Amino acid sequence: MKLEIIKDQNLSKEYMKIMNLNRKKNFGPKEVKNFKTDYYPGAKFLFIIEDNKIVAFCGLRKVSLNYRNKNYNILGLCNVISVITNKGYGKELMKRMISYLKKQNKTALGFCDNRKANFYKTSGLKVKKDFSMRFALKNPKSKELKFDSPCYGIYINGKDNLVKKMIKDKKKELAFYYLKDVKDPHW
Repeated sequence: MKLEIIKDQNLSKEYMKIMNLNRKKNFGPKEVKNFKTDYYPGAKFLFIIEDNKIVAFCGLRKVSLNYRNKNYNILGLCNVISVITNKGYGKELMKRMISYLKKQNKTALGFCDNRKANFYKTSGLKVKKDFSMRFALKNPKSKELKFDSPCYGIYINGKDNLVKKMIKDKKKELAFYYLKDVKDPHW
């Protein structure tokens, strides 16, 4: 097995086709994206390749947050999919992604439902129940806030220790973010 890391602008049509087929299969028919234009520039996609085939992939996209009037630049974990399930490819992807993130010393954060939380925990990520409620999508023009439904946060702390700070925060202050391609909360 090998790991390929590809920037959004360098994704081939073949890779995007495989990603979209699997997004539709896992998330529904409306989940088709042009990965070169539907994310802010600079997203990276990690692929586990076995016998010249993509067997698992995920994305890491840049997310700027404001927490307690301080700006943080983290990586949003998204599009985590095993193309072939129950063969250990998802765990291998998580192992390689965690190793990559530790070298970058960067905080990464994603969200998942109850059914997948244990997978991420046993794969080496930290898990926090209902952590999505600590984040609000804030429109910079209208100041409108949108919240996701309660779901688990899956994360790895980087040198900024953002998640650790948020968990220790007794007031449970919110972190605000805005991503122009995101209409509803989540990344």
